[in-house]
Amino acid sequence: MSQKLRCILKVGLAAEQIIRGGEHDFTPDQEK
Repeated sequence: MSQKLRCILKVGLAAEQIIRGGEHDFTPDQEK
């Protein structure tokens, strides 16, 4: 169970970083 929870937490944190970073990275590209 602990391993699954750790994987979920890692995936969740990575997803948040990708979503937040993606928004900042993709917005300037759309403006261009």
